[in-house]
Amino acid sequence: MMKKSLSGFIAFVLVSVAPVSVFAQLEDNLEVGISDPLTEEDIGEIQPAREDALQSVMRITGQVQGEYTSNAKLQGDHGNSDVLWLPTVEVGYNVPLTRQFSLDVMAKAETVLYSDNFGLSFYGVTAAATLEYRHKVEYPRIYVGAEPYWYQGIESGDKLASAVNFVIGSDQGVPFNRGRSMIFWGYRFGASVSDPNDDARYAHRGIVGFTHQFRPLLYGQVYYSCQYSDYYNASRQDIRHVLGATLSYQWTDGMFTSLSAGFADNESDQDMASYQSATVGFAVTWQF
Repeated sequence: MMKKSLSGFIAFVLVSVAPVSVFAQLEDNLEVGISDPLTEEDIGEIQPAREDALQSVMRITGQVQGEYTSNAKLQGDHGNSDVLWLPTVEVGYNVPLTRQFSLDVMAKAETVLYSDNFGLSFYGVTAAATLEYRHKVEYPRIYVGAEPYWYQGIESGDKLASAVNFVIGSDQGVPFNRGRSMIFWGYRFGASVSDPNDDARYAHRGIVGFTHQFRPLLYGQVYYSCQYSDYYNASRQDIRHVLGATLSYQWTDGMFTSLSAGFADNESDQDMASYQSATVGFAVTWQF
């Protein structure tokens, strides 16, 4: 039961850590950050491998989230605080192809509403198709995929950005402490084709973290990620460091509440793209 609960929590983390990163995208072209699969700080679905029988699985996830950010415009250091509301709905389907291969597809609709800077509010959709391979249960997962997205401003009605990201990567989670704890790590390379063109990039990202089950229904997680991005049409290079932590309580098999905190430091060779941002958030998440 411990491993099953821990795996469920890690799948929940796919959406719970989004608060750290929802602003950290396309800031070179826009006054507002946008959630972009190349730079999101979610950890994917890193979890202990299982030897279950082959079975297709559909999932539906909904989340209502409030968040304070110290730097809504991602300009300089903590210069424009705001409170945001982020409702999200995601639908996914995982199809085992063989004992080693599986195909995962998902679509997500999200909205970001700014309290003080409502003109920055936007909505959008993201999709992904990922082919996954794991040779044996104790081996890392290897994956390749494509991830299109599109975002539009609520007040202006203008398209803010669209792109297709092509990704390849590997990750692994190793449980210990009788299944109550897990360390995880991963690496991912992404290449995007985007509109506007200046946002196209090559990105290398590494992540490492630790998850622990304090009580049967209480979980905690800390992680660190580092990403190097080369905006090849804009002659720009960034290095982004993110520290994050989440404390979550599982009320039922499909309902979680969580408190999260994060700090991002983006160092760029273009001064206007360098910034720091701190976030604190609360979320309620349902999974079906």
